[in-house]
Amino acid sequence: MSAVATPHRFAWAAVAIGALALIVANGSLLYGFLQTPAGTRFIGVRTLMPADPPVYYSYLRQIEDGNLTLRDIFTAEPQPVGTLNVLWLALGAAGRLFRLTPAATFHASRVLLGVVLLAVLYRGIAWFLTDRWERVAAFALTLSGGVGIWATPFLPTAEYLERGAGYRWPLDLWLPWSSPILSLGSSPHLVASWALLVGTLLLAARAAEQWSWRAGWSAGIAAAVLLNFHPYHWPTLLAVPVGWLLLRWRNERRAPLAATPYLLPLFLAVAGSLVYHAWLLAVDPVSAARALQNISRLPPLPYVLVGLGAVAVLAVFGARTYFSRTTTHRWWAGAWLAAATVLALLPSQFQARYLQGLLFPLSIIAAPAAVTVFRWVMRRGGWLGVSVAAVLAAAVLLGSPLGIAARDLQYYRKFPASYYFPDDFFAAADWVHGHIRPGEIILAAHDSGMWLGAYTARTQYYGHGDETINSAAKRPVVEQFYTSSDPAFRAALLKRTGARYVWYGFLDRAAAAVPPDTVPGLIPVFANSAGTMFRVAE
Repeated sequence: MSAVATPHRFAWAAVAIGALALIVANGSLLYGFLQTPAGTRFIGVRTLMPADPPVYYSYLRQIEDGNLTLRDIFTAEPQPVGTLNVLWLALGAAGRLFRLTPAATFHASRVLLGVVLLAVLYRGIAWFLTDRWERVAAFALTLSGGVGIWATPFLPTAEYLERGAGYRWPLDLWLPWSSPILSLGSSPHLVASWALLVGTLLLAARAAEQWSWRAGWSAGIAAAVLLNFHPYHWPTLLAVPVGWLLLRWRNERRAPLAATPYLLPLFLAVAGSLVYHAWLLAVDPVSAARALQNISRLPPLPYVLVGLGAVAVLAVFGARTYFSRTTTHRWWAGAWLAAATVLALLPSQFQARYLQGLLFPLSIIAAPAAVTVFRWVMRRGGWLGVSVAAVLAAAVLLGSPLGIAARDLQYYRKFPASYYFPDDFFAAADWVHGHIRPGEIILAAHDSGMWLGAYTARTQYYGHGDETINSAAKRPVVEQFYTSSDPAFRAALLKRTGARYVWYGFLDRAAAAVPPDTVPGLIPVFANSAGTMFRVAE
């Protein structure tokens, strides 16, 4: 009976770990939704990367409108072609089918894809590890955070470094794609990216080691989908199999050339992605400019190590045990770890992006050490010692994700106006969507433009620091327009923007922005308690 029951206990342990990860990732958002005040709607953002959801809401709104390609609506420059994004197209089509709002589609798909990611992670771990204790340990480590939350009392105040470089701060407190558990609570495309990255490399491993065309073509298809919306992962998808070939050659004294044909579909997917994105950058100046603005750098190395936390320490002690085994899978894990580490350490435009995925092989290599520690505690302290150790381990492994969730709850209560918008704002957004044509430019202050664009998919002169082209030059124009009391000066600024409409809303009132009703040539065409839309006279 026990021999039959034991595997089930391990399976239920994995289910419990996955469920806990989903609760930690989604608990604060659920609380925020349930605490929505009367007459308002929860906009569904967290304190972690709060400016990202508006961009993705705008994608979903565009697809809801029947568009097959996406345009950057947070900038006024003309866009000759749209971007084909198969992930957002699929999510938007599902939202349209079930008549969900962009926010509902965003979060429902994020949770559902989260379940898929958990299954992919555990399936991948099972490929690399045969011991059930080690599988459960690796699964828990993969879904852990770093120790940044515990290190912050001893660190200098968080400092913004430079455009794209993020913060001089532990990365597990601000970089959502650095770990699956942060991605689970952030965006469906980050969840899908993790699942596709791990799934692609797992399928490629099966293809190479089992000489399987089915796994090879599946890896190629998964890679094509991943690279369609996250093309900067192509170096990882090339470096890992090439590293595996080199490691096998070095350690077995012969090159595993017979495996290379089965990796061809993966290489074709990478080549196809590079060709498509090179064409897109050549024909669309907006896409080219956005690509140049898309800079993701890492903070200094100590902040990275603190962000990786206990997993990095355990991997140092587990490496000897793991790599001493005879299974050929170990070379794939080693190649993955080496590729991700080298790409993340090399200074490049997408340096921080290459950190995504590192936690997976790191956790696999750390698992033997984690199990050794567990068994030592069992021998010394029995189940009481295990219980105490489990509490301490949870504090170490989940401290940062729980700290971010606690910050969410604090901000929802302390700054409700930033997270709960009045119903009249959504009525205004519906009016804008129905009365202003795509391509007609709306001038709005930064936060207003960001959220008006999110819910209307109508063009904003300036609405997002990363999505607005030449935002450094446009931002002062917008700030001067909404702070100046000189009607003539404001009229001159307005003319520079080429805007057809001007918005003044509740967020602008809260920021003490100067109403634009004294600017010559502005005609109010819509008004409610959330704001007023002005049309620029011909």
